Amino acid sequence: MFLLGLLAQNYFGKRLLEYWDKFISKIPVVSSIYNATKQTMETLFSKKENFSKVALVRYPHKDTLAIGFVANELKICNEHYYIVFIPAAINPTSGFAIMVKKEDLILTDLTVEEATRTILSGGLVIKKQIKLLENQKTEEAKVVENGEKNAV
Repeated sequence: MFLLGLLAQNYFGKRLLEYWDKFISKIPVVSSIYNATKQTMETLFSKKENFSKVALVRYPHKDTLAIGFVANELKICNEHYYIVFIPAAINPTSGFAIMVKKEDLILTDLTVEEATRTILSGGLVIKKQIKLLENQKTEEAKVVENGEKNAV
């Protein structure tokens, strides 16, 4: 991988990768899988921050919390929603993109890098204390932070 990275940095390496992409794009099923994987990897591992915040969301049901990345914000029928990407543990290239009402989103002090490390390790590497962002606390989030069991 290291050698491939070095090769890709020079002119000839870039040309070689362009030819590889053209070759793969001509194979019917492989091209769609390759392009989707390539785009996902470029998005997840590019230098710029693609996800703005790390949040906790009630997923897959109300009694559990999942780490998610806030990808975007939108309005549906005059209600504010966030699009949150919930990556699968160990393999962050797969996961779910869900729409969460603004008031149901629990924003945290986790950085995207800390959350990614947690997901890649399957939960073995995690910050021992996660704080909620003050300006985003809802009553439900305050209950979660205080550790009370009878939330919602």
